[in-house]
Amino acid sequence: MNAGRIVVLGMMVLGMGAVSAHDRLSALSMAQKRAAQAYFRAHALGFSTYYGLYHPGPYWILQQKSLHLTSAQRRQETALKDGMARTTLQDNRRLQKAYALYARLSQESHPDITRLERAIHAVGDDTARLAVEMVPYHHKAYRRLSPAQKRIYATLVAARVRQALAHHKRNP
Repeated sequence: MNAGRIVVLGMMVLGMGAVSAHDRLSALSMAQKRAAQAYFRAHALGFSTYYGLYHPGPYWILQQKSLHLTSAQRRQETALKDGMARTTLQDNRRLQKAYALYARLSQESHPDITRLERAIHAVGDDTARLAVEMVPYHHKAYRRLSPAQKRIYATLVAARVRQALAHHKRNP
């Protein structure tokens, strides 16, 4: 299967043409949300492994009952989580378009080298953007915690890292 078909198939599976980044996230099915998350994990330069593991963001924070978030903090973290999701959807779409252009130009019998080089750079830039744009969301999520919650967070993250390293050691 060629790269152009893979990109188009990925866009169809994700349903990315159907919902813009400005639309409500609730308009997406769970399958579409999971597919968008999988696409992010596959294309964001290992963000979840390298950065997200050590600095989990709002989605993870909302799941940690031992942080005892206030209702105001829950609202703030939820807003960050939703903003992060909208940004991810937008960036996924942008990367898919860059891949589609790269694939189309690559298939031409006599491609314009300058346009092809620009398309390749766009794929690289858009791949990096997926990871780079997540960092501020993760930092803002952490900054919203109280000093006592930050200590609990540090303990939870340390346990999370130990668990991930132990898993990696067992399954290299």
